[in-house]
Order: sequence, then structure tokens, then C-alpha cells
Amino acid sequence: MQFMNIDIELIAVGAVMVDHAQMDRWKIRASDFANPVNQQVFEIVEEYHRRGEKITPGMIETMVDADEMADDEFTVRQQIRFAVSFGIQHATPGTGERLREIAAKRAVEQIGSELRHGALGDRSAEAMLESVRGDLEEIVDRSADDDNSELIGDVSASIIQDIMDGVVPEEIFTGSKTLTRQLGGYQPGELIILAGRPSMGKSMVAQSLGLQMAKRGVGVVMFSLEMSKAELSYRSMSDLMWTRRKPVPYQKIRTRDLNESDLESLGSAGAQFRTLPFIVDDRAGLSLDDIGFEIRKHKQRMARTKTPLKVVFVDHMGHVKPSDRYKGNKTNEVGEVSAGLLKLAKDLDVAIVALCQLNRGSEEKDDKRPTLANLRNSGDIEQDANCVMFVYRDAYYIERKKFNDESEKKAILSQCQNNLEILVAKNRRGSTETVNMFCDPACNVIRDLERAA
Repeated sequence: MQFMNIDIELIAVGAVMVDHAQMDRWKIRASDFANPVNQQVFEIVEEYHRRGEKITPGMIETMVDADEMADDEFTVRQQIRFAVSFGIQHATPGTGERLREIAAKRAVEQIGSELRHGALGDRSAEAMLESVRGDLEEIVDRSADDDNSELIGDVSASIIQDIMDGVVPEEIFTGSKTLTRQLGGYQPGELIILAGRPSMGKSMVAQSLGLQMAKRGVGVVMFSLEMSKAELSYRSMSDLMWTRRKPVPYQKIRTRDLNESDLESLGSAGAQFRTLPFIVDDRAGLSLDDIGFEIRKHKQRMARTKTPLKVVFVDHMGHVKPSDRYKGNKTNEVGEVSAGLLKLAKDLDVAIVALCQLNRGSEEKDDKRPTLANLRNSGDIEQDANCVMFVYRDAYYIERKKFNDESEKKAILSQCQNNLEILVAKNRRGSTETVNMFCDPACNVIRDLERAA
């Protein structure tokens, strides 16, 4: 067997051992595996999955028939452990299709061999072709891309039944009551773009709202491709400690400039931290496949704690590593990333909030609030996104503007320094009105206006 085939088999069977439901998503079966160990492992997992029971890789090691299955390179136990490792590290939404394609080629080669041997007999060519026609049709059907098509009447009937049963569509809390009302919440399978100029506060918005989601029991993962976990932690501590009367800026936490009252608040925040379903990954240069694999892994991890993963933040999409397909063409690379994130959201049934840098176009206007035309490098972002929001603060520009009278500047700043606007520029499920929020950039805090009063 070719090494590449062994690789994809190990990835597939390992992923199935970790998450039994993958066999349903990928539409794979035992006959898709050429290696007898992988085939038997799959059959064991399949049987337990059919009964609605879980089985661990350690249990499987004791159940596989090692006497006849071990090959020259691996013992059965080693092979199972390699498979689990490969599955965790390398499984992607396309793993099932790749495995089925390899199995289909193997089946076609087998049919070709049978035909060659049959030609030596006295059967006619027509009889030989007819005998394999059904097998070939089945091979083509199984190796094709996953078919998610469905009659619209069937979809409508399912929705009508839900209405009759009192089932309402899932609405994921956005971290803000006002924004949730405006958008109708986030929905699984959606790509939401949160965009802004550098230093405007989009990372602050994402992280602070993500913490509010986690406090409400919404599982959150943040891929911070730019900022370190330590930096995110300082900012999160400041957010969790925050009160309007006694804010503690994250810079004070970083420099350990804390009094006794601050330390007491910090201890309370630390205790709260340990209970939040909020996972941070700060590795740089992750690809779409890397992100997809990590989302799948964290979904399994959170499912074990009874807190489903619902929202994934990617900060920011300009740092997602594209493939080599469009190397050097930035516009196409950005389009590939946005389309890939939308596909991940749909395949993995999560809402993905991708942060995005804006071009300088808005800087040249009197009213510097951005529009969809300011999305950097690609119109594909607007096309792929279910929702596009812009972060805007007047204070950002006032702080950088020269005044003849500094007291005038301070007076203007005092009126707007805690104001932040989320401009909803595209919303497939609702209106596109501006949401006004309270912000405290020194503490990395975003709140609904009524909560900050």
C-alpha cells in the first residue's frame, strides 16, 4: 500500500475513534480501508456508534485481533496510537472524500483486474461489461462529493413541523443584548465580518463580547493570530474586574501596579476565569485546515464539559495562511480565506466571527465612518459574509487631531471617549442600523449602554 494511502487511512480512522460521528459526516465505511487493522478498528467503532455507546482508543487496543493484523512496520497498538495522533492533528472536512476517492480507485483497479482475467474465458465483452456496470456506478456515486441537496418541500415541511412543535431557531447571544436584538443573534453556519481601521478597537470588541458570551454559557474559541495569550489574559482580567466606579486598566495589571483592593478584585476575576468556556489559541500562521482541525478538536473538548462550542473568533483573517494556489495575488488569497471560513462555519456548525482590516479610503472623507467599499483587497468578503459590521470611534480621530486649544480637545474627548459605534453594513436576516455601545479601551471593555450607566 502506498504511504499516502496509509496516511489518509490513519487520519480517518483516528478521527473516527476520537469523534464517532465523523463516520456519518464523511459517509465512510469499513470497506473504504485497505489496511486490515484500520478496517477492524472502524468496524468496532461503528458497532458501538450504532448502539449509541462510546468506546475509547485504549479499549479498542484490547479488542483488535493482534495475532493476524500486525504488519512489518507497526504493532497493532502502535498503529492505533499513531492513528489517533494523526486524526487529531490532520483531519479536515475533506478527509472523508479523499478516503472514498482512494477506495474508489482501488475498487476500479480490482474490477479492471477481474475484466482482464475474464477476457481469457469464453464470456463476451458485452457480458463482462454488464456484470460490472452496477459496481462501477456505485463506485462513482460513493466517490463523488458529499450531496447535501434536499427538496425545498422537505425543508419547508421540517420548518412547519418545528413551528407546530414550538421549536424556535437557535439564536446565539452576541455578547450584547442590543446587538443580539439588532442581528437576531448569531446563527450556526454563519460568517460574520467585524472590520475596522488599525487601533479602532475591533480586537477589544471581539474579546470583550466573547467574554460576555462565555459568561452566559456560550462556548467560545479565539484564534489570536496577532496577539499573545498573555496579552489577551491581561486584557481579559481587566474586563472581568471592571466596574464604572473603579476600573483597573490592563496596563496596571501588566506592570503589577495594584493596590490591595485591586488584588482582591483580581482574585475574584481569576476564580471566574477558571469556569469560563473560552479557549485561546495564539499560534501565528495557521492555515484554514489548521483552524478547521482545531475547531473540531475544541468542539469535542467542550462537548465533554456539556458546554457546546458555538462561536469562533479569528483575529484577524489577514493573518490566516493561504494556500499556494493564488500565491502573490492578494485579492484572490483574501477571497480564498473568506470562502474557506464560510465553509468551515457551515461544515462545523459554528458561527465564525472574522476580524478584518479596512483600507485607507475612509480616512480621506469628512465623515470617516467606513462603508462596504473600504473592505481591504476583496469584494469576496462582502459576498461571503452573512453579516458585515464596522467598529468606529470618534475619539480615535480626535486624539490624533491637532487643536490650538488643548482644553477644547480635552472637553471634546471627555464627551466621546467612551462611545463606540458598531455599524451594521450588511445583515441578511435584519436591518442595518448602528448600534451604540459603551467602551473603556484602557480596560478592554465593551458594554451595552444601559449596563455601563
